[in-house]
Amino acid sequence: MLLDQLYDRLSAKVGEEKAKAIMYKISPVAWQHIIFTGKYHFKDKQDHFDLDKIIEFLEKKLQESI
Repeated sequence: MLLDQLYDRLSAKVGEEKAKAIMYKISPVAWQHIIFTGKYHFKDKQDHFDLDKIIEFLEKKLQESI
């Protein structure tokens, strides 16, 4: 979900080809610290999980590195 929305935003701002090149650099395949067989809880009943803020943060960091 995160990567999909991030790709859509980047495509709109920098074009599809550049967005693909950027996304290639952050591919989950390279995320060696993630355990895909584990259980993840991103939302506690008392906390609010704001996906848009996370995507905005990632987008900003990626654009700084371009």
